[in-house]
Amino acid sequence: MIRGKHWVDGWLTAYWGRESRREPKELMFGCPCKSDASLLNWIFSHAKMWGGGEENFLKELESRGYDLSTIQFSIKRKWKPNEKPVPAEPSGNPGGLPDA
Repeated sequence: MIRGKHWVDGWLTAYWGRESRREPKELMFGCPCKSDASLLNWIFSHAKMWGGGEENFLKELESRGYDLSTIQFSIKRKWKPNEKPVPAEPSGNPGGLPDA
């Protein structure tokens, strides 16, 4: 699901979490722009594996015995000289990943 923090100092992130305690945990995304989170969501959840397989990346990992609740991905955007980065999250949590 494309939710989560969209303002974390240029970090594109994916992690297992939830918006509130009332919601079930799921794959969350944080990003400097929504189209980047959409791309990451497509790669993780919708793109079919090589060779015309039926499984998406997450289902393939799960079928190989990986625990999806431990998934974390982050990459920082390189800013162009004329761009201004978005301010960092107040807690200073780099990349918006949940605290362990």
